[in-house]
Amino acid sequence: MALAQRLILTAVLLACAYAAPAAVAFDSNASGSTGGSSSMSWDHTCIGSNLVLVVGIGTNQATDVITGVTYNGVQLRKVGSAAFNGSRSVVQYALVAPAVGTHPVVVTASTSVAMGGVSQSFTGSNGVLSSQLSSTNSPNCIGIVASAIGNMVCDVVNTSGILQFEDSNNMFVGVAGLGYIAAGSIPGSASQYCGYAGVGGGPVLLAVNVVAGSQSQPSGGLASMGVG
Repeated sequence: MALAQRLILTAVLLACAYAAPAAVAFDSNASGSTGGSSSMSWDHTCIGSNLVLVVGIGTNQATDVITGVTYNGVQLRKVGSAAFNGSRSVVQYALVAPAVGTHPVVVTASTSVAMGGVSQSFTGSNGVLSSQLSSTNSPNCIGIVASAIGNMVCDVVNTSGILQFEDSNNMFVGVAGLGYIAAGSIPGSASQYCGYAGVGGGPVLLAVNVVAGSQSQPSGGLASMGVG
């Protein structure tokens, strides 16, 4: 092989080896709610590859009363929680490589509460959740997450009313005795805005950065936490 051909082949191989990972993309979402119970469930469908499942839950309690979340019987890992003024709270759980197909998401609490939840799955993630924020600003419950091009910021908000979404792929569920639980996502950047404008009634927002890449761990692994 001529020297020029070898150099071209080497350059191509290096370019492939150091190519940027595929971007995180939205896969699907689903939701559930209860006006007063210690558990709730709904079905979620995962479709793609290199999947991460994030479940956001809101309750009418001043503190986090969620004791566990499972998908297809596999326990999710708690990402974080936040509360507003003693009246409502939110929490996020995550699972790396959830089972493909339609399976139940089951949420349990330590007491009977009004609560709602939204599950979101994403493809193209290496399973790392790298940064987190919480916000209780009113009326605009918006925050900034440290992220990067190719990543995805995933959030959940608990409020008495929602007027305008700042994200995409949004889903919200009304909960008797609570208000609304909403969740969405937005492609990442170095300092990515996320959240909801014009919300009322003491909103509380929680968001996390889902990192792009390929996974090496087996199906049903707990999310790798680099959350600061």
